[in-house]
Amino acid sequence: MKLIPPHRKKSSPVLAWKQIRGEAKELIRFFDEKSGKFEGKYKDAFAIHHSQVSDSPLNFFVVHKKLVKEKSFPHRVIVNPVIVKTFKDSDELTREACMSYPDTKPAKIKRFQEIEVSYEVPRFGLYLTKVEKQYKMGIVAQVFQHECDHANAVFVYDREPEKRAKKRERANAK
Repeated sequence: MKLIPPHRKKSSPVLAWKQIRGEAKELIRFFDEKSGKFEGKYKDAFAIHHSQVSDSPLNFFVVHKKLVKEKSFPHRVIVNPVIVKTFKDSDELTREACMSYPDTKPAKIKRFQEIEVSYEVPRFGLYLTKVEKQYKMGIVAQVFQHECDHANAVFVYDREPEKRAKKRERANAK
């Protein structure tokens, strides 16, 4: 398993745990082995989405084991995440990078520090169960937003205000 170049393929929903069980375990193993050893400026990461290692992406991501150990994240594998609600008064300008662009400087973007999410997690290694939760911790909320962007084929650098403005200018010039 290895990181692949960024692509614009949206992730397909996961229908059952058995559909991804093997790939989730492989992604965990890959992430743990590569932790602190990724190429480029960003050696370590908080999470990795299936779309970063597959041309046929499924909507799930794996969280770094230290975030689970610290109890920042309640689960290691997050399946079919959806941001249900954002709290507008909680958005802040943050610096954010992506392993898919290892040699690019961090983007300056706005992320909500408080969100409500819905997702599924494996239970007893047999099936998926739904979780709905509100997160008020900035890093957890930021990771969810970043990984949901991956699921939708959006990259952190697409969200930079000056890049959006340049895209609008190019579109208007046509």
